[in-house]
Amino acid sequence: VRPSEKAYPMTKPKTALAKPKSTKQAVKERKANQAKKAGLEKELAQATKARGEAAKAKGQAVAEASQASNALAAAKEAVALGKVRSADALSRVEAEASALVPAASAQYGPKVSIAQKQAANDASAVEKAKRAATPAKGQKVDPKKVERVKAAEKKAKESQKAVDKLVAERAKAVAKAGKEAEALKAKGRATADKVAKDRDAKVVAAEKTAVAKKAAADKATKAAADAVAKQKALQAQIVDLATSA
Repeated sequence: VRPSEKAYPMTKPKTALAKPKSTKQAVKERKANQAKKAGLEKELAQATKARGEAAKAKGQAVAEASQASNALAAAKEAVALGKVRSADALSRVEAEASALVPAASAQYGPKVSIAQKQAANDASAVEKAKRAATPAKGQKVDPKKVERVKAAEKKAKESQKAVDKLVAERAKAVAKAGKEAEALKAKGRATADKVAKDRDAKVVAAEKTAVAKKAAADKATKAAADAVAKQKALQAQIVDLATSA
């Protein structure tokens, strides 16, 4: 053995050289790649379709969310505007109600005034008749004059009765008008409250719809983004497969 062989013994290479592929194996791999590519292309076609549908769904969901948001804004604006209108309407109703009592009293004003004037005149006539019936010193009472006093007193009594009747009627009419006024005010307030509650309920419903539509839009947006990502990933796999082949 030569010294050089002892110092440097021959060793086998650590990595064996790759054996060339047989024709049969190459055909098998090519068919496998073609099948894989066909499968990926089929998936890509489905993903492309899904992307289009997701984009359409996103567009519709975003549009509906926008409409719901606008509807909510309109409902809130209606509440603000409605408060002003309701306040104006209630103010008019209360003014109308407040006018009922003075109007009822005013209807009897002239009648009572005339009756009171007549009663005052008749009372004055009684005093005049009494003075006329009072005999002078040493004279006898005149029966005719006494009768005049009685007639004047009767007339004065009837005149005062007419005044009392009219005053009672006026009080009754004023009380009735007062009740009507309160009922009118209560009805106006109840109507205003109902309208306000209805408007508030519309705002609550619009808020729920807006929240739901916003959530649906966000979900559709994410789904559209996922569909795009999936399509791009499949395209990349097909490119990689073609390159490696």
